[in-house]
Amino acid sequence: MTASGNPSDIWQWPQPSVQGVLEESMEMLPEHAKLEIVDASGLSFFNQGLPNYWIVPTNIDLWNIVKKNGFYAFRRRSSRDKFAAGDRLVFYLTRSKPPVFVGAAEVTSACELAPVPFWPNRPWRFTLKMLKMGAADVRSLIGKLSFVENKEDWGFYFCGSLANFNRPISEVDYQVIFDELALDPELTWRRNEFSKKRVLENNYAGYEVGY
Repeated sequence: MTASGNPSDIWQWPQPSVQGVLEESMEMLPEHAKLEIVDASGLSFFNQGLPNYWIVPTNIDLWNIVKKNGFYAFRRRSSRDKFAAGDRLVFYLTRSKPPVFVGAAEVTSACELAPVPFWPNRPWRFTLKMLKMGAADVRSLIGKLSFVENKEDWGFYFCGSLANFNRPISEVDYQVIFDELALDPELTWRRNEFSKKRVLENNYAGYEVGY
């Protein structure tokens, strides 16, 4: 009951929006805590209008499709919904020797449901503008990357459809990787001999594969 005796008077006070309260609360948190909350809840408003930076693990065959055709695709909506136009991606090759980053790109479109999947079981696609290509040995950069807290077991940070446990990395970490790409023109990599080559079938909707 309010002072006026009218219970409805309480609604006369301006009510802050839920998002406004959350935004104010998020501003008070350290960056790593923000990422944990965003990842758990799906919230991303604290970075509205600013690009996020991601590491995308992919295998050699899919990387060749990406760089030839300027697309990337995801199987799950949970991964799709993390991206927006303007975000930056770094591609990390799985099962390569040595382990390498091979390119950086900018997301240039919203995700769309492709009429024909970009590749099998990955219907959600978006277009990319390649910013830089070239190999950078991951092992030489681990000491400089702040998101890799356990420097001994760094491989765990590069698992899944998005590295860093499905969380973005900092702009500083992105720039460290970007600057290193193609810095050593002599660096070569190959498919890990224990990795079985994926058989590319005729269900890539006519996209050029190429090597």
